[in-house]
Amino acid sequence: MKEFDEITSYECAAHPGRSGVGVCVICGAVVCAECAELVSGRIYCSEHKPAYEEKTVKAVQRQKLRPAILVPVLLLVSLVASALWFAPNLTAGMFSFYNDSVTEMELREIGKALESFRDDVGRYPTDEEGLLVLRDEPAGAGGWLGPYLPDGLYAEDEVRDTSGNPITYELTDDGYRLTAVGPDGERGKNDDIVREGPAVNE
Repeated sequence: MKEFDEITSYECAAHPGRSGVGVCVICGAVVCAECAELVSGRIYCSEHKPAYEEKTVKAVQRQKLRPAILVPVLLLVSLVASALWFAPNLTAGMFSFYNDSVTEMELREIGKALESFRDDVGRYPTDEEGLLVLRDEPAGAGGWLGPYLPDGLYAEDEVRDTSGNPITYELTDDGYRLTAVGPDGERGKNDDIVREGPAVNE
């Protein structure tokens, strides 16, 4: 224990006859060298020292709790960061799936329109006529009862997919072929969507 300067004019409250070395900062009682406890530069008597130590223990406990609280916070931050990191790829995949699904639906509707055109006119459109004859009646096409496709599907006299690229039509020996080239705009790639007719049971 640290040495104290004796206060000869006062006696210890707990030990009469003993010279006091200081005064308790809480109750003001004079304490001798045996009773006095110096904590953070302040003197406490034996009665009030436990109360101070209790506060100190609680402060230490709060310090120990901080890492326990920090762990889930850091975990949450890491999860959010991971989600933000993978979000562009996930969003791109979902957007691509949506585009493909809508384009497939569009090709299916064009296929139905081509079948209706054939039923009414007796043939499929020629390569020169293309998909425009599904909207505009061609010359010399008796029996045409269109339009078979709504005008909203056309852009600059072409039917376009969800990527904004034209859907191509070709007359084949067995019917027709519709091709959507996808976002890259190049035919023959993996992102092409192809539908061949005639359609059956649709």
